[in-house]
Amino acid sequence: MGIAERHATDFATRAHDHDRSGTFPHENWDAMRSSGLLGITVPAEYGGLGVASVHDDVLAFNRLARGDSSTALGAMMHAAGGLLFAGAAQADATTAAAAEPLLRGLEAGPGRGLRRAEPGTSFPWFLVEGTPVDGGFEINGRKIFGTNAPAATHFHVFFRAPDGNGGWSTMSTLVDRDAPGLTIAEDWDALGMRALGSHTLSFANCVVPREAAQVLAPWGSSTPASWRSSKRRSPGRRVL
Repeated sequence: MGIAERHATDFATRAHDHDRSGTFPHENWDAMRSSGLLGITVPAEYGGLGVASVHDDVLAFNRLARGDSSTALGAMMHAAGGLLFAGAAQADATTAAAAEPLLRGLEAGPGRGLRRAEPGTSFPWFLVEGTPVDGGFEINGRKIFGTNAPAATHFHVFFRAPDGNGGWSTMSTLVDRDAPGLTIAEDWDALGMRALGSHTLSFANCVVPREAAQVLAPWGSSTPASWRSSKRRSPGRRVL
């Protein structure tokens, strides 16, 4: 029995209680951190399991969901960042340097998942806005579906900012959960998935340093092709 199946057997013993009470299963994440499953999509050179096959990743989370669907969905959203950042690490030197700290943090916990969803719009037309200020960007707006919010140490946030030519650029940054101006509303209450903790994040004059923000693409365009590299292949490590 592989890593994901062993976790599923354990998580199933408390999944019902967490869903009934709406509590976040911190103990599940501690277990996945210890086993290395949180780094399933992180390349081995960055400390992860190095499973690059989307097929294999999906099968692992399918097994995990048989024990606790909330934890499985949260872990899948967490791991999706690994695939994205691993593609970036194969791009140009500047993009690779920005991706490295994101990859190295993924195996440690649910602190660096992607925050894309917003009310009133759709990907990639982000409305959360970053206004240039001295030394950085002042972020304002709201993100929904902040998966794993109760345990996250940082939020990887996509936002738009002026491109200097009368248009917008899509940018991303890491925001510390304790950053002034960030509020986490504990408003997630989805039947059967209450332990996911996908709360709403609100930003009110939340300043992030300019060096922590990266331009990804013109606003309304998908993230750069380099961030979605399909060149990586699974080394054949079995985790199911």
